[in-house]
Amino acid sequence: DFRAAWSTFCWNLSIGFLRQGLLDKGWSLYDHGLRVAAAGQQKYQRSLKKFFTSSQLKIWDGNCSSDFKLLIVGEQGIGDSMMFGTLIPQLTNFNMKITFVPGDRLVEIYKRSFKDIEILTHSEMLTRQAEDFDAQIPAGTLPRLLCSGQTGYLRSNEYLKADISKTKAFREELLRLTGKKFLVGISWSGGGKKERVPKKSVDLRLMASELLRCEGGIVSLQYGNTKKVIDLVNEKLDTNIICREDVNPLQDMDTWLSLVDACDVVLTVANTTVHGSCGLGKETYVVLTELADWRWIKEKEGSSYWYPSARVKQIGTDKKWKTKIGECVDEINAKFCSSRSC
Repeated sequence: DFRAAWSTFCWNLSIGFLRQGLLDKGWSLYDHGLRVAAAGQQKYQRSLKKFFTSSQLKIWDGNCSSDFKLLIVGEQGIGDSMMFGTLIPQLTNFNMKITFVPGDRLVEIYKRSFKDIEILTHSEMLTRQAEDFDAQIPAGTLPRLLCSGQTGYLRSNEYLKADISKTKAFREELLRLTGKKFLVGISWSGGGKKERVPKKSVDLRLMASELLRCEGGIVSLQYGNTKKVIDLVNEKLDTNIICREDVNPLQDMDTWLSLVDACDVVLTVANTTVHGSCGLGKETYVVLTELADWRWIKEKEGSSYWYPSARVKQIGTDKKWKTKIGECVDEINAKFCSSRSC
């Protein structure tokens, strides 16, 4: 019908604006994604776990009174929830009580990171009533209310906190296993729909061939069952990429975040690793294809409006992965070797 067609048009326009860096225009239309159908198991483009309808609990308009109680609902993807969650610290400027439902895999991380905010699991949220809150808002709607142009996003390099004891244990073990003075975390496979994953990913062999020049120890941060491919690359190229099979972010993101935190620097394609690493304030080299999504401004290298610690490299239509990864390795060696006498 007309409404569905209009929402689809506005959603596509929103993504186009964001990709071009016209952020205010993009966010003004972004909520249309809540009503646009998506292929596969995900019902809508922004398929949220809705606890209350808008008639039961109004959508927040940016205004609040004293002791205002706001419910923030995470987005359908873990990466999106983490990315939009970077805006939540700004809400401390408002005199309100905040409840955030980020997705169950993120709960322990966010409880540690946000001491003054109530963090709930999905099942805990089901025990609450609409009357417990004054308004609700999807996390992805926050930029429209809080940001202007390319300002108003993450204001500091760090907002996530890992488990310090796990981080220390990982770091001591990894430095011993690699025999190096600094650690580089790597991730090479993008997420999203199956047909898009190869277009957002790099062959580990190609990345590893450039990492042979890296003076640091190499640690896999890639999610999924990767041990076989890592073992094969280690054998073929005589590399020593460390794979911790016992760390699975699909089951335990809290432990995975400590593994990320144990690294000094991260080299990755655009996937959830970016949000974990940059959320910790790690210097993170992000290598993008020409098909990078709306989270990254087209043909803009150097920085990210979401994360101050991101170092963005775009490979362009010529698909020069090797060149861009080589640039990252050179920059990593120059910075970390000079400070650690490699």
